[in-house]
Amino acid sequence: MGSNSSKAERLGSQGECGARLFLKSGKLREISMAVRLLGQAVDATPHDHPDRAMVLMRRGYWSGFLYERTGSAEVFADSLKAYEESFALAPPGHRDRPIMLVTFGDLLMKRYQREKTAEDLERAAKAYNEAVTITSSGQPFRMTSMLTFCEFLTIRFRESQNAEDINRAIEYCLQAGLEAGPTEMPEWGFIYLSACHLAKYEATKETEDLEQAFASTHGGFQDEPEDLDGLDALTRCWAAKARQTQSLDDISQAVDMSMKAAQKAQSIQLQWEERLCTMSDMGDLRYYVSKDLAHLDECIVAREELVKLLCPADPARTRSLHLLCDFCFRKYRAENDVKILKQAISAGEEAMSAMRPWPDHPDKAVLLDLLCSCYAARFAEMGSHKDLEKAISTGEDALKRLSPEDGLKGETTNKVRSLKVDGFYEEPENVMQCPRPTLTHYRRSYFIF
Repeated sequence: MGSNSSKAERLGSQGECGARLFLKSGKLREISMAVRLLGQAVDATPHDHPDRAMVLMRRGYWSGFLYERTGSAEVFADSLKAYEESFALAPPGHRDRPIMLVTFGDLLMKRYQREKTAEDLERAAKAYNEAVTITSSGQPFRMTSMLTFCEFLTIRFRESQNAEDINRAIEYCLQAGLEAGPTEMPEWGFIYLSACHLAKYEATKETEDLEQAFASTHGGFQDEPEDLDGLDALTRCWAAKARQTQSLDDISQAVDMSMKAAQKAQSIQLQWEERLCTMSDMGDLRYYVSKDLAHLDECIVAREELVKLLCPADPARTRSLHLLCDFCFRKYRAENDVKILKQAISAGEEAMSAMRPWPDHPDKAVLLDLLCSCYAARFAEMGSHKDLEKAISTGEDALKRLSPEDGLKGETTNKVRSLKVDGFYEEPENVMQCPRPTLTHYRRSYFIF
């Protein structure tokens, strides 16, 4: 047993080292190797070893990052299996069960944010809730369990608008700081509290909620936060205010905060990627308000860079391709440059290809409608009947997916009808107001075990 235990520890240490390198570099080969080594550590750990549950959990936890990078259903299944085996060895009362539950919930949310599977949402809720239930005030991982559940409730509130969720989340945030464990900082709760108030503001549009969101970002201090999470929270607050006021000054504040956050995150690749996405979103917001073509050009450049940077399976890359298609089509409409139109079509087709594994992707109908417009425009420019056929086909596909209540359905219906009857379609001016693709944001929690 001693020999196997020593081998398992060595493999586990090597795997953890590789995983930490991955966090900094974001390289697929490093997380792939780390997961392989952690799998070997599981194989080398005797079934009756007291640490086997945690060895299994580490395997499942880091496999979740590999799933994020690849989108592989097989990788997710392996991660899920490792967690299920670890829970069998860590029943209620086991000292490590809280961290297992929280990281298991995070794994389920990674797939939920990608595929919107209701079962994952329900299982994550149970895992987070149990983590809170089995820890008490002052215990290790108590505050982390409460804040993680708070974040989950905030995400669920944004989708369900169930007031009970957001009220409960705020209650947990306020309570968490009073019940922190010995290694937990009460200040952590303020950032989560800001997110709660911001989600509430987006639903109610009550100024008081936005003011509370801003106030919470300061974490009880007088000066503005300089830490990464605080800068993220301030960015979101300024962006929410800018959407309400349509003020370029407010947008400039959001852009500045997002740039500071991106600069601070440069040493950790995964954090840097996420902050670059946020920074691009702030640039997009500036264009939507200003309608300045120079800002539109900046949006196009930013999305092109993200497409190059992000891994193919990252939903944020698919979203950037969708936005690149949208922005290039806007630029084509402004300048009538066929090269830009072709670029729009290329980006849109690549985004559609990336959505193919998920037939019910929430943005597919909007993208199909956008491609319908692009193909119709190219048909008008070049006269290829293949483009007319594509325009009609994508428009009809969009109509199948749009609900009767969707405001886009009437416009798409008119577009397809005109293409079929008249062989052309002239875009109305308000085409520029088409819906934006969904913002996919994963909470990246990093635990060093």
